[in-house]
Amino acid sequence: MNPSLFTQLSDSLADEVAAMAPRVAAIGLRHGRHLTATVWKDDLIVASEQALPQRDTFPVRLKDGDAEAAVVGRDNASNIALLRLDAGTGLETPPAGTLRTGGLALALGARRDAGATACLGVVNSVGPAWRSQRGGKIDAYIKLDLGMAAHEEGGPALDGKGGVAGMTTFGPNGQVLVIPHATVERVVAGLSDGKGVRRGWLGAALQPVAVPEAGESQTGRGFMIMSTAAGGPAEAAGLLPGDIVVAVDGRAVGHMGALVAELDADSIGKAVAVSVLRGGALQALNITIGEHPGQ
Repeated sequence: MNPSLFTQLSDSLADEVAAMAPRVAAIGLRHGRHLTATVWKDDLIVASEQALPQRDTFPVRLKDGDAEAAVVGRDNASNIALLRLDAGTGLETPPAGTLRTGGLALALGARRDAGATACLGVVNSVGPAWRSQRGGKIDAYIKLDLGMAAHEEGGPALDGKGGVAGMTTFGPNGQVLVIPHATVERVVAGLSDGKGVRRGWLGAALQPVAVPEAGESQTGRGFMIMSTAAGGPAEAAGLLPGDIVVAVDGRAVGHMGALVAELDADSIGKAVAVSVLRGGALQALNITIGEHPGQ
């Protein structure tokens, strides 16, 4: 590489990190450990829900000093935890960034003293919206090819123009994924106003199982009802433990993604036909989707 081009790239990356350094915060955990958070706006920070211990308050170190943060809400379906600082930072919501497959991305983290760390890598893949296994809608699938320490999870991922593409998190097998800016914005809005993120609820514990070809089961798989919540939608509809759900409104749900896609906010209060295998015979029952408790 031409030394001048290398210098320009190096300086540009360092400038981006310096400009974004006030956005990273170190959440103090026990035994001297810490976790990165991203300052989303003024007194609100976001962190990885799966990595944040179950506590109500945490000490936080920012670039300009120490603070206390109280947990406002947690959304495990999108892996976002929202915390409120006891003092504002004066920062606005960061401008959204755009990552493209094959481009470069910077993933920022925080040292224990809130100094910024940086990981550079290639954007391995950018795909369409998808559903997490817990039913959260993630507005784009973004996977980064870079190495990141455990304490750096929850920091901002930057594009080449310094925009924030979203918050980093660890996916299956340690893959580094990005929860997109639009997803973070939506969840922050829901958690900060106290309404939470609304999702549909069947009121049943489900276990994926293989099923013989039968009626609307087009995938050879379904979901066996292991138990039903007292007074929940499944119990009210007459669904029983041992029933195997194979379709909702005529659409096969052999995979978790297909099932949770039927349980978005718009499904709440909607009556749907659920096809189940009971004693080897296909039956259709009507169920009114409820709202997930605690959402």
